[in-house]
Amino acid sequence: AIYPLRGFMHLAHNYKTLAGPILSSAIKASVLSLLAIVPLVKYGFGPQSRLLSKLYLELRPQDGAQWFFGPGTALTATILTFVESFAIMGKLGDHYVGSVRDRFFDAILDEHNALPKKKDDEKKPQPSQQDLVKAHTFLSPINIMTLYAQSEDTWKLFILKPLLFLATLPLNLIPVVGPAAFVGIQGLTRGGQTHKRYFDLYNWTAPRRQRQIEQAFWQYHQFGVVATILEMIPFAGFVFSYTNHIGAAMWVMDL
Repeated sequence: AIYPLRGFMHLAHNYKTLAGPILSSAIKASVLSLLAIVPLVKYGFGPQSRLLSKLYLELRPQDGAQWFFGPGTALTATILTFVESFAIMGKLGDHYVGSVRDRFFDAILDEHNALPKKKDDEKKPQPSQQDLVKAHTFLSPINIMTLYAQSEDTWKLFILKPLLFLATLPLNLIPVVGPAAFVGIQGLTRGGQTHKRYFDLYNWTAPRRQRQIEQAFWQYHQFGVVATILEMIPFAGFVFSYTNHIGAAMWVMDL
């Protein structure tokens, strides 16, 4: 859970060597953040706040929803707005600056002389008896995390990505518990992506990736939750999306 923060500290202490590539992409990211957040705050926050007040008043008319009006409604509407901007910025960031994150991950491996050699990189894994792994139900936490750790976007993941986000988005309408549950579920997807770059570099088979996820499920989930919270912070979230990759690489070097 501390590795996302360690990644940020590593960037702060090695700013001159690591921050160069981040500068241009960070500028793009800041512009994209403005384009995503300003319209949401201006046109989405107010209506969502009023809708939440009416919704809770309908559900709990006996107590008048006094405790939920004011700060409670504003906080929930703010979280919902952040989540919506997080989704938009995530897509835009993947399109414009996604490759930079892998370069940061590779830079940490290079510091430890842990990048694969060309011969190792070209080797194709051979099937073996160890490739037999336990089957999990499609929507089980381990299976969701495992799908996000695989080398290619399968049709299952193609369907799961938007459906999982849309299905869990309404959780943010529930005060306190809802946003926590949403972040916890997003932590599964983010946790699965933690060492995907490393698995790809070393041509790990799908069963081997699954075994790694099964063995360190809770550690990956904790990393994913912390990384998700950091990446949801407006503007700074883009920087954390880079430093989280640095932290993931530092973690894999400690394994």
